[in-house]
Amino acid sequence: MRRIKFFDYFGIYKILYFIKMKKIITTLFIATFFVSAAVCQDTLKLLGGDLLEVKIGKITDEKISYAGTHKSKRYFRSVNTEEVFSYRLKDKSEVLVYKYNPEVGNIYEVGEMYDYMIGGRHAEKEYRPLVSNIFALGAGIWSGYAISDGSHVLIAAPLIFSSLILIPGTRVQKHDVNKNYRGNSAYRDGYKRVAKGKKFLNALKFSGLGMLGSFIIFEVTD
Repeated sequence: MRRIKFFDYFGIYKILYFIKMKKIITTLFIATFFVSAAVCQDTLKLLGGDLLEVKIGKITDEKISYAGTHKSKRYFRSVNTEEVFSYRLKDKSEVLVYKYNPEVGNIYEVGEMYDYMIGGRHAEKEYRPLVSNIFALGAGIWSGYAISDGSHVLIAAPLIFSSLILIPGTRVQKHDVNKNYRGNSAYRDGYKRVAKGKKFLNALKFSGLGMLGSFIIFEVTD
């Protein structure tokens, strides 16, 4: 009893109680936030073409904070407003953030920027660099054979080939979703930007796998 009175005299139990209640309140706040995020979806349209269905939190002139889920995992993030085209809170009208301003790099009018974003989104979903993948795989197989034969300088072949394969340029492939957009220059710019990145990464992957596989096979069978 004396020990309890001693601690209570200095307010220790009151402090511990306060800390415990603060944790409970914080946990309830986070839980409520994510429940509302699951039920009330807001929308963020990014200039890169991404369309995010999230729960938007704090909005300032510089940043927009939001919460979402990815593969059943919850996360908090923020994005600079200069990377945002627009946002829309549930049951409210869309708010345009993007402004045409060539001086800061915003060279497209609002309508053109919208087409640019659609182009990037279509490329992300539909673009398939089949021909370059085949060439990359072949180049990788040849490099693997050459390395096993003593030409170690070709270890960097996947990176070199992936860079060289971008020289001819990237074309807009024909898909059902873009038949009304192919002649649109802003759409084509957005499409090619994303397609170019996919083409490089695929070439790097296929040439690397081809080189590794052929090197192992020739080393084992030699």
